[in-house]
Amino acid sequence: MLNDTVRPWLQGHLAGPYRLDDAGRDLVIRANAALDDTYRQGHDHRPAAWWSRMVHSRLEWLPPAHRDTLVDVGCGSGLLTRALMSTRTFRQCLSVDLSAAQLAALRRHLAEEAIEGVWTARADVHRLPLPSESVDCVAGNSMLHHLPDVLAFLGEVHRVLRPGGVLLLTHEPTVSAERLEGLLRRPIASIRRRLRGLPRSLRASGSPPAFTDLWVFDQAGIRQCLVQAGFDEVRIEARGFLATPPLSLWDHLSVRLLGRLPPPEVYGRVRDVLDRLDAVVFGPWLPPDRFSSFGVVARKGSTASVEFPWQPFPSLFRCPEDQGVLEIGDQGLRNPRTGRLYRGAPSEGFDFVAEGP
Repeated sequence: MLNDTVRPWLQGHLAGPYRLDDAGRDLVIRANAALDDTYRQGHDHRPAAWWSRMVHSRLEWLPPAHRDTLVDVGCGSGLLTRALMSTRTFRQCLSVDLSAAQLAALRRHLAEEAIEGVWTARADVHRLPLPSESVDCVAGNSMLHHLPDVLAFLGEVHRVLRPGGVLLLTHEPTVSAERLEGLLRRPIASIRRRLRGLPRSLRASGSPPAFTDLWVFDQAGIRQCLVQAGFDEVRIEARGFLATPPLSLWDHLSVRLLGRLPPPEVYGRVRDVLDRLDAVVFGPWLPPDRFSSFGVVARKGSTASVEFPWQPFPSLFRCPEDQGVLEIGDQGLRNPRTGRLYRGAPSEGFDFVAEGP
């Protein structure tokens, strides 16, 4: 279902489970493509040790048959890319996002942290510029709820994964997320609005939201979407009953008052303790959707050993419009059948969104 913030604006664009019609999709794609440094600064930090351990442990639930090629979808400033590639978990990685500002920040982080083997591409994750059965793992951190067509995205992931390949998703909001976070955040937001003297009419209506956070999920629904997309093995784990209200408030106040996220070491220790309490005290008897977030690992097909020829980027890239081979030139990648140019270079990434001659 749509979350509370965007529901009044997008309810009329619903076209199915976790899916918007073309007009709604265009609103969301434009909003995400226009994200600038203001948005990035609130979502840009180093991967904390506790968080990286969680990502690696989830990848071991259903390990991919091979670990040559990773695609980080909706990568932002690269939290997931850096967590996995700093330890050389995969041989190479393509990090994909619609926001040029986010991708530029990722490239700066990669240079500062001396992380190699990562390519970047500005592209729509519903139409990845990759051939079928070409990658071992597709991963996304807190990104599924941003997408206007979840089922189309899952089908695209299934297309590009090799047999035995794995989809890894972290930190997606459940139907209980808004209620849990609202226990502390909404009263404070209400007080702030009153202190600022905003009229009730403005508090009730406001201006259109950014159309970035769209969905809250129920686990039966997302499991059905994964199966419908063709995934054979699916594992979903919920977390965040005790932790979500206080840690969301802590995040919110720290960014608002101090301009930075809480200290990751302290935050991580608190999160670990509260998550363990969740697992012991509430896990055995609370329905999964009562927790605020969940992670997914899903496998495509067989884990049988199949050898694929090694192809480094950008020779692996394909045209997102016709899936044909692209010619590599000084200005970027050109579709010889249509003349369409996707500008870019290895050092600055490739742009599969902007129009070229």
